[in-house]
Amino acid sequence: MRKINILIPTFVIALILSTTLVQGDYQVSIGETFTYNVNTSNWSIKLGDNSGSVSKCLIVLDSYDEGTSFTVEVTDVIPDTSVSWNLTVGSFVFAYQNDDTDLFQLGSLLLYIVQHAVVYATTWSQETVDLGPTVHFYFFFDTAHAILDHFRFYANSSYWSPIAADPRHTFTQIDGNFDETGTVAIFDWIVDGTLNYTAPYNFLLEGYERFKIAFDKTTGVMQGYRLELDYDGVIEGQNFEMILNQEVTINGYALPAFYFDKPVGLPGFECYISFAAFSAIIIVSVIIRRRRK
Repeated sequence: MRKINILIPTFVIALILSTTLVQGDYQVSIGETFTYNVNTSNWSIKLGDNSGSVSKCLIVLDSYDEGTSFTVEVTDVIPDTSVSWNLTVGSFVFAYQNDDTDLFQLGSLLLYIVQHAVVYATTWSQETVDLGPTVHFYFFFDTAHAILDHFRFYANSSYWSPIAADPRHTFTQIDGNFDETGTVAIFDWIVDGTLNYTAPYNFLLEGYERFKIAFDKTTGVMQGYRLELDYDGVIEGQNFEMILNQEVTINGYALPAFYFDKPVGLPGFECYISFAAFSAIIIVSVIIRRRRK
């Protein structure tokens, strides 16, 4: 985490922390149990001559197949501070908690590619890649009014304008949206553009990230999240590509589509093949006509 913080502007950290130091109001009860489904979890990563592509997810230290379900049982509640819980997947049980520090972690997730760039700037671990993307544990939010203010802040230019003004960033789009009109509050985020870092690691990456998370405004229980990344470029002199897709939802909840459209880029490889094939057909037809003449 120390390396990651070096890459995040100090003023951004200050903005995030300024909204987290509030008294919480957690509304779940001891013994309540929630089931979550890993609907989608896959990534494809290339760094130089190394590559890996898997449809799996990492839960704590173990890897599980896409489609895995797990339960989260509330074991302790300190209403103004935290919720402790046990996560059970198969025979594995993991104890942890949610508190206001999650908001900082969520904030760093909004430029998630930076964390991965730091990792791949220092090492390649085929074993780690083969485990799949990490499942994020934002199961319980406090229901105090300040939590809504926090997501309103994320969706406001007062949050993302300083990030966009960072000279290392050249964005074609950066924006947030927070829909709190229903019983389930839904936050959406998009960032699309170029990241050019020279210290402490060198990487030049271009691409986009979309992120969506929903939670019940009354109970604070997360209903689901979806994360999508697509970046390529150069890290410490090595060509790099990364595509990540992950969706986790509570049982019975259908997470709506992304609020922001997928950025429109250059035609994909399939399009180039089509163009090439079409061009070949034209050339052949011209040659045949000339010969007939």
